[in-house]
Amino acid sequence: MNKDKIIKVGSIYQKYFSNICVESKSKEDLLRIENAKDAINSGLKNFVAYSANITEITPNKLQLRWGELGLVRVWEEENDFFWCKNKRKATFSIGTGIEVNYFDDPIFGQLTQYIVVVYADVTARRKGIPCIWYKYNTNIIWNDFHAEYDINKSGNISHVVWTHPNEEKFTKSIYRVNDIYVYYDIRDEYCDIQWKDIITNATTRGIWDKWINVDWHN
Repeated sequence: MNKDKIIKVGSIYQKYFSNICVESKSKEDLLRIENAKDAINSGLKNFVAYSANITEITPNKLQLRWGELGLVRVWEEENDFFWCKNKRKATFSIGTGIEVNYFDDPIFGQLTQYIVVVYADVTARRKGIPCIWYKYNTNIIWNDFHAEYDINKSGNISHVVWTHPNEEKFTKSIYRVNDIYVYYDIRDEYCDIQWKDIITNATTRGIWDKWINVDWHN
């Protein structure tokens, strides 16, 4: 690092203001940046860096849980056919998925990035040979979807109402995403979610006249 607080990593120049890192392929771009606010508003790639022992950090340890981060609720309906190869099933799932990425910072060491996704899906399954469940293409009908939840993004709690038009499609699965939140293993950043209402109904051609009917309230 030189007197301008700029370092070069490969072909990329980086400049730090406390835990804010801004980077560019041009050193001249960084010379014009004088503080963290300039870095954030510069239009250049920037991120928050922080020194942490990631071996002791998990989403649960970042904040006391009050919700269902990482959990998935599932409802299923199956036909009554006896023979294995004729069995069909529809599954409705709703919850949060967590993707964890690791990358190295030249000053602060290894950082951990968490990506939380709020999602719902309806999937068609059948049994085959061997007699286990497989996803397969069929007609999926998904109606009257309405979900409500509270999401806590680093202390900022908001109530979300999530609806979607009725949908019919020939496919293995219909997948919907409503919320994506990205945070790092720094300071007090965290995420959690509480489901309040889940209402929907869905079916597939394979389960005939049966429907998944969900009317859940917390």
